[in-house]
Amino acid sequence: MDYDAAIDAFKTAISLPASVVHRVHYDSYKKLFLINLIVYGKPPKIPSHTYSVLNMRLENGFELYQGLYEGFSSKDDKMLAERAVKAKDILEKDTNWGLVCKLLCVHE
Repeated sequence: MDYDAAIDAFKTAISLPASVVHRVHYDSYKKLFLINLIVYGKPPKIPSHTYSVLNMRLENGFELYQGLYEGFSSKDDKMLAERAVKAKDILEKDTNWGLVCKLLCVHE
């Protein structure tokens, strides 16, 4: 997978101008978040030209994904795996379970 191209595409998607926040913004940010963890080991920086309302929502939401980051950054394989398995249904619904499995592999 070309992770750099994916990161660029998801950054573009979240920074597209809009008068309201759409689901595509949220879904793109979730995938961007996970891919950034896989590649760089940290959450992504939101592009400065991102719609201000979306920017605030991205910085203050997504507790599940922030929890995965905390487990990932702790270097505790068990904590990360437990958080991932606990949220598996949600992650599958978000179509992000495969990325989380990749994150678990990178963490080991």
